[in-house]
Amino acid sequence: MEDTDELGLRAWRAVLRSHAQVIRSLDAEIESGVDLSVRAYEVLVRLSRSPSGCLRMSELAAGVLLSPSGVTRLLDQLVARGFVSRRRDPADARGYLAELTKEGRAVFKRAHVLYERAVREHFADRLTEEQLTMIADALGGLVAGRAAAKRPTNESQPK
Repeated sequence: MEDTDELGLRAWRAVLRSHAQVIRSLDAEIESGVDLSVRAYEVLVRLSRSPSGCLRMSELAAGVLLSPSGVTRLLDQLVARGFVSRRRDPADARGYLAELTKEGRAVFKRAHVLYERAVREHFADRLTEEQLTMIADALGGLVAGRAAAKRPTNESQPK
C-alpha cells in the first residue's frame, strides 16, 4: 500500500506533467491556426463571456491567473493587433476597461473551434467518462475549497 504522502506527491506530479503536456499541445495548435497563445485565448474567452462586454484589468488578471503587469503586457499585444480596445473606466477614472473588438470576436470564434478540438484530442478523448467525472469533481472541489473539508484527517481515521 502506498504511503499517503507519497500518493499525494505522485498525484501532484501527474497533474503538473499532464497540464504542461496538454498546454504545449493547445498552444501549438492555436498558435498555428490563429497565431494566439493559450493565455491570449483565455483573455478573449473572459472578455467574450463578460455580461457587460468589458472587464477591468484586475478582473482579467484574476481570471487568467496572471499578475496585473502580465495581463497589461498581454493586453498591449492584443490591442496592437486590433483584437481588444482599452478605455478609461467611467466608474473609476484610475482604472481601465478592456473590451473585445469586432476583429477580436472573429479571431476568438476561430480560436474557440481549435481550442475545443485540441482539448478533446489531447485530453478528453484519452480518458473515460468516469475518469473525466472524477477529475472534474476532485479538482473542482479543490479549487472551490471543499476537498479539504470532505477529506478526513489522519487523526480521525481508524487505525
